[in-house]
Amino acid sequence: MSQSLDSMHKLEIKELETPWLDEVYDPAVEGPLTLPLLEEIVKRKYYQEEGFTKLMVAAYVGDSDIVDQLIQEGENIASMDARGHSALWWAKRGWGGQLLVSSMKVRMRIASCIF
Repeated sequence: MSQSLDSMHKLEIKELETPWLDEVYDPAVEGPLTLPLLEEIVKRKYYQEEGFTKLMVAAYVGDSDIVDQLIQEGENIASMDARGHSALWWAKRGWGGQLLVSSMKVRMRIASCIF
């Protein structure tokens, strides 16, 4: 029993030691996602260490206009982050919902035919 409490205490301490937390995009603090803001976000240490691309961030946030623009501009849709996840993987777990995921799949098919 004391071992599980000790483990929980270590987890609580670890959660408090998250220096990257202030680097994570928060629309309530930073406002809606824009391309200039996205450029700044992906340069943050946390995003660099995790290997997040602009497309991954926009897909997670659920901004279909920016996702569409990035794909049209040739953003690499096959890129993987440091953990092996793609922009589509992030879209499925993000704020955009199934509609964004479906439209990304269509955009990705179209883009793969063009490139």
